[in-house]
Amino acid sequence: MKTVLKSVFLAAFALTAVRAATPQEEIEVHQAAISPEHAWLLQLVGEWEATWDSEPGTTGSGETWKSLESIKAIGDLWIVAEGSTGSPSTSFSSMLTIGYDPAEKAFVGSWVDSLQTRMWTYRGTLDEEKQTLTLATEGPSLTDPTKTSRYEDRLEVLDADHKRITSVGMDDSGEWVQYMQVNYTRRK
Repeated sequence: MKTVLKSVFLAAFALTAVRAATPQEEIEVHQAAISPEHAWLLQLVGEWEATWDSEPGTTGSGETWKSLESIKAIGDLWIVAEGSTGSPSTSFSSMLTIGYDPAEKAFVGSWVDSLQTRMWTYRGTLDEEKQTLTLATEGPSLTDPTKTSRYEDRLEVLDADHKRITSVGMDDSGEWVQYMQVNYTRRK
């Protein structure tokens, strides 16, 4: 019985391989054009580190945190940032993706980390000076998890070896309130 099943499987695999190789049915795959926005993202590729103090009343309650971040490119179109952050009382891992969608004329991305079950999705724009990428998202309020709030992560490239991320949330009065800022240095 095993031999019969193996023969049937191999015959089905061979037919699929031959069928997939038929020129009329080949799927064309085109390399997306690299835009200036994609090139902007590629400057972030590398190893980064930071030490920062959390704002009292937010995650960490005034503790000093250390962050390491490894950013890799997926082709020339996407970056993936894998991070690890820790303080004396807790630590977490994170994964950030960012790309640029020319059809939407917007940067797009996602964030997940080991402290929460929510996947955050981003839509962003680059400022006219080509220095700050603002990634907008929505999620649970920092003060009331039953409510939704707007957030922005503002990624500023200071120079080839320094970047800053400033995170702000909209409070109940409609004002942007900073709850985190991290200054990164490229590891040599």
